[in-house]
Amino acid sequence: MKRKLNDAIGACKTSISEERVLYIMVGIRKLLEDEHLCRKYRVLKFYCDWVAHTKLDRVGAGNFLKQIDDIIGEMKNGAQRRRFRTEC
Repeated sequence: MKRKLNDAIGACKTSISEERVLYIMVGIRKLLEDEHLCRKYRVLKFYCDWVAHTKLDRVGAGNFLKQIDDIIGEMKNGAQRRRFRTEC
């Protein structure tokens, strides 16, 4: 799987098609699952899920989107940037 992903990414010299992005992101998600790394890379997993699913209706996605909304609201009120919590 890692080799296939490396080959897919390496083939993109100047531009990348939507299909290639989808292939790479789904491959990354599979790799995260196979290597039991989903909890460690939750933000990456979120984006891999998002590229493949038009509806983000799981609890983890909802929590992540709420964090984004909260951070944007804080920044509008002049707060400093902060890091995302990793628990989703």
